[in-house]
Amino acid sequence: MAACPYNARSFNWSEPPHSPGERLIKYSPEYPVPHRVGTVEKCMFCAHRVSMGRLPACVEACTNEGMGAIFFGDRNEDVVTNGKETVKFSEMIEKRHGYRYKEEFGTHPRVLYLPAGPAHVHKKRA
Repeated sequence: MAACPYNARSFNWSEPPHSPGERLIKYSPEYPVPHRVGTVEKCMFCAHRVSMGRLPACVEACTNEGMGAIFFGDRNEDVVTNGKETVKFSEMIEKRHGYRYKEEFGTHPRVLYLPAGPAHVHKKRA
């Protein structure tokens, strides 16, 4: 947990709350749901939801609240969505100047971030 350069790991000190759907899923390292007391976790992009054709919970929640700021998709398929619109991954990353967080640690992160601002603003970096 301490070695994670992103401070993205968390420890479940007590039994986390479970949704009714989580209880139907068999726990495995690939799908660490339902969450269990005494385990260390990190975001796994709600693999259990994605396998059912749903968006990760953070994307769905952000879309439902009207922001639509989180996009999720597949680089190999060159498509991402925020639940409202679907766009080409390569074009969005190029136009919005996507970047990786803490790439200098040599961890080869695969999550890309976009600078804050409306999706239609395409400013060139100096």
